[in-house]
Amino acid sequence: MKPWIFLLLMAMVNTGLAGDVPQWLAGKPDIEQRKEWCAWYQWLFTHADRQTGEPVSEDHLARKRLVNLANRLAAHHQASPQSEYQVEIRYLWLGESGPAHFTLQIDATTLQPLLEERDCEGGI
Repeated sequence: MKPWIFLLLMAMVNTGLAGDVPQWLAGKPDIEQRKEWCAWYQWLFTHADRQTGEPVSEDHLARKRLVNLANRLAAHHQASPQSEYQVEIRYLWLGESGPAHFTLQIDATTLQPLLEERDCEGGI
């Protein structure tokens, strides 16, 4: 393959991926689970498992990606609240039945109480 074709393909891939990521989700991953957001994590893990029909929250890498999403969204919401958020995580999980993608759509009236809840059954 000619070098210029490779560079063109890489530019197309990078442009396509970067355009789909909200600004608040871009950057270095934040995968540290915070005790104070345990209800938010539990809600997100349950939602991801139900939506994909797979136990994605039990997979180590998928769980890290979900925690990153949860942390970045919570931090963004606290700093600059919006009425609703929507994001898609492509290839969250690769299982026997193929890839599982995850789309999160949540409004502030659902998110805010989850961020304020401090009592979590089963921990995080």
